[in-house]
This record gives sequence, structure tokens and C-alpha cells, in this order.
Amino acid sequence: MNLSQALTICGILVLGLITTAFYSLSIVVHPEARLAGTWKEVAWSYEKVDHDPNGAGISSFFDNQLRSEISKDLIIHDSETWTFHKDRTLTLSKSGQANTRLKWNLKGRGHILGIEHASDQQEHYQIRELTDDRLVLHFNNDMIVRGIVKIEFERTTETTCH
Repeated sequence: MNLSQALTICGILVLGLITTAFYSLSIVVHPEARLAGTWKEVAWSYEKVDHDPNGAGISSFFDNQLRSEISKDLIIHDSETWTFHKDRTLTLSKSGQANTRLKWNLKGRGHILGIEHASDQQEHYQIRELTDDRLVLHFNNDMIVRGIVKIEFERTTETTCH
């Protein structure tokens, strides 16, 4: 094999690798597209919490002042349906209550969910898992505490993601 044939073969291989890379990138679903749709809260839990060896639970480790400081400005969403619209608005729905309309965006490399309220109050969640049918968010507050709030969602069959 001469030099020109070797260069031709190398060129074909490089072109094939580039084509494969572009194809692979084109089929990756962007987190914003995967997030769009309706999600139902299914569980809240606390992770990385030191439990009392006497079985009293975590409350024995927080005095009232620390507990008050941790929950200050914390917005608790309870048993809600979250609908992420493609126009970056978010509708929170809860049975028997008026819907709340908020703005959302993804930050970082698509792993931080920012939510902005009409009052300019903001929430930030770390997206720990995002698949076609499961969403797991972690809420970290600014306090140095050993607990992390984990919110789990399942995608619903509703199609209201305008």
C-alpha cells in the first residue's frame, strides 16, 4: 500500500468518526425538551440526615431557631402537579386551589432548575435524575445542614405542555 492509499483510508475513517459523532449528538434529547410536560409529585424525603441513635428522629438535632432559619423563605410544594411549558412557564396545580403560574429555566449544564415567582422570589433545585418518566430534584438551602430535601416526580399522561 502506498502513502496516498493510506491517507485515503485514514481520511475515510476520520470522516466516518465525525459523521458518527454528529449523528450521536443529534439524537440526544436536550434537558429542556425532556422536562417539558406534566409531572406529579410522588414523594418527598430527606437524604444525608444523621438520625438520633435513641430513635427520636432528626428533630432532636435542630433547635427552634435553627429550624426557623432553615425554613425561612422556603416554599413548600405539596402534592402538586407541575406542568413545564415550552415557553418556559410553569403551572403548579393542586386540587381545590387556584393554579400558580411561574417562570422556569435551566442553568449550568442543564442540571440546575431555577424557578421565579411573580414577586421575584426564586427557588433553585439540582436535577439529580431526569428520564422520560422520572424526575428527581434536590433542594439545597444556604444553611450548613446535613439534610437535603429530595422531591420525586412521575410524568403524567396529560399533554398540556404548550
